Amino acid sequence: MTTELARAKINLTLRVHGRRPDGFHELDSIVAFADVGDVLTLEAADCFQFVAPGLAVPPDDNLVVKAAHAFFAAFRQRPCRLILDKQLPIAAGMGGGSADAAATLRLLAKTLPPLDDIADQIQRHVRLMQIAEPLGSDVTVCLASQLIHMRGRGHDLTPLLLPVRPLPAVLVNTRDRVPASKTAAVFQALAAGPMPSRVVYTVDDGAARDAAALQSLIVSVGNDLERPARRVLPGVDRALRALSSQDGVLVTRMSGAGPTCFGLFDTSETAAAAAENLRAAHPTWWVVATALS
Repeated sequence: MTTELARAKINLTLRVHGRRPDGFHELDSIVAFADVGDVLTLEAADCFQFVAPGLAVPPDDNLVVKAAHAFFAAFRQRPCRLILDKQLPIAAGMGGGSADAAATLRLLAKTLPPLDDIADQIQRHVRLMQIAEPLGSDVTVCLASQLIHMRGRGHDLTPLLLPVRPLPAVLVNTRDRVPASKTAAVFQALAAGPMPSRVVYTVDDGAARDAAALQSLIVSVGNDLERPARRVLPGVDRALRALSSQDGVLVTRMSGAGPTCFGLFDTSETAAAAAENLRAAHPTWWVVATALS
């Protein structure tokens, strides 16, 4: 039995530079990952099986199954059972389904013979990225699962090799009902125009050169989807107000297209205390103290 953590994806910043010619939006985001997420377990079995206790999504529509079949098409299939322990709220702006798909690829890759040659290891990694790309815009960044600059549709990735310690944070989701077309509705409310011929990205000018600059960038850039999301998802306002009232909070923002919001804190102790306060005040909310890296 082998397990893999599908770490929650958190957009520390998110700019939308307009609609691309292919119909998607040109994204520009600094992405970090939490030390919490869904848990995927691989067990031996006579044939491929997928088990997700309590998950209402039909197996054929689940990204774990799609990722597994894509992996099996690229490498030889090994009978196994994949068990998904869903811990993150669904459609929460944390890339949950994409993180699950990426964790599936990482987990199944562990069943392949080890490679000693560096070139072969790189080639295998490239192949996994190629498998991930058509599964969804966020699957490739979730496959990397590290502090990274994401551009384009979400497939143009540059790791940020900064001297940054994990950032103490609290994640909050009010568990309000989310429309099935949440992401589309938020982008529609944004009403972005066509992308310009020349795009200036947040990291290309060295704006995230160190930890202090990264924090300054989070404060100044923000999330372009936050304002339209407030109109579509009322829970965003409540979550941000609650986070902003906590001692030791440095900045509060929404992740992705929402509705999950995060607060960065000065220490892990103040983050833990804030999470405890928020859970006591709002027992029906999903509140987690974590570290982002």
